[in-house]
Amino acid sequence: MNPRPCQLVSGTSSTKAQWLLTEEQLVLSLEAGDTQVLALRELCSVAGDELSVTLATPGQAFTLSRLGADAALLLAELRARWLPTRARTLRLLGASDGWQFTGSLTRAPGGSAERADLLLAGSTLLVAPHGQDVSPLFLALLDRLVFDPLAYAVVATTSDGGGWSLGMLGSRSEDLHERLRDARSRLAAWTATVLAAEMPALSATARALLANHWAPGRLLPLDAVSAEARAALQAWFDRGDRAAEATALQRWAEDDQIWFGLTPPPGTEPTTVLDQPDTGEVPAALLWLLARRGSAILLEAIGGEDLATYHFEGGAALVPLVSEMLCAPHFAREAVYAPLGELTGERADLGLAARHLPFLVELRQRFVKRIIHRDTASWQSAIDALR
Repeated sequence: MNPRPCQLVSGTSSTKAQWLLTEEQLVLSLEAGDTQVLALRELCSVAGDELSVTLATPGQAFTLSRLGADAALLLAELRARWLPTRARTLRLLGASDGWQFTGSLTRAPGGSAERADLLLAGSTLLVAPHGQDVSPLFLALLDRLVFDPLAYAVVATTSDGGGWSLGMLGSRSEDLHERLRDARSRLAAWTATVLAAEMPALSATARALLANHWAPGRLLPLDAVSAEARAALQAWFDRGDRAAEATALQRWAEDDQIWFGLTPPPGTEPTTVLDQPDTGEVPAALLWLLARRGSAILLEAIGGEDLATYHFEGGAALVPLVSEMLCAPHFAREAVYAPLGELTGERADLGLAARHLPFLVELRQRFVKRIIHRDTASWQSAIDALR
């Protein structure tokens, strides 16, 4: 495509320009001879209509007007390229392209319908309402998913009592519902496969019930686990590298304020693991324990090679945020604790995620410190100091 004319407005300035869209950039050649390059990965919103296109980077907005017949085409191309590019930048999308479509998004309760671009990738539905940044809706956190034939919409209820619905999908409505159901079934199948290997003493019926409520990343409260499942979980803890720490954290917690989590290793999409050739090996999994005492929250990986316990302040309200973090398959925990000034170079994408993902922004604000596993005595002393 050759450069096309437009009027570029930014703040109080307005100038004639030409635009050229590439796979990763929007190149603006100004009338004065300067060139401005907007990287799609750094844009935090894309919006527009039949006459103009508005783009935003943190702290600055750009409007391209007088586009003529090019306006609709540029907007469609920008949004189609920007959504997956931005999602990968925020560590919300891996190598898969997913399934991209448009529709309306209504967040419950009390939300209004917003036109949005959407991308279903594995266990995550990525949404980008027009004029807003990309955000994730994690399928692991859904309690209910139905197709409403009267509204011709897909309606979801989340574990925190909220929810969302997708409409204006046309003939794709039922297809989307089936794709979402399939993804959720795959999450349950992943959990069931792990439980069969790690909790063999648990009856098949109890494993199936637990797998349906314990999708990877979702934190399950202790009071939602049967006595039979608790015994099997304890046996799994006792085999872990952090068995002593798991016991200490359960004793430290106030009034059984304990949650359990299960995730694949970072960078692994759980919905695709079962598509791999059957080698007889159990999918790798990390077992997590979250304990609360007063406003203090402690998060521990019972297994793996994590060298620290994560300390947050904020009480039970933080549990859904931690669960969102664990649901993100391409996420690195370094983005929670590392200073923003250190998230540069190869880790620059983590810095962008730390600045722009709402659940991560709040977790960073609530993060206090890592309690390093140097030795058992010093670790226990640091935990006891939080009583």
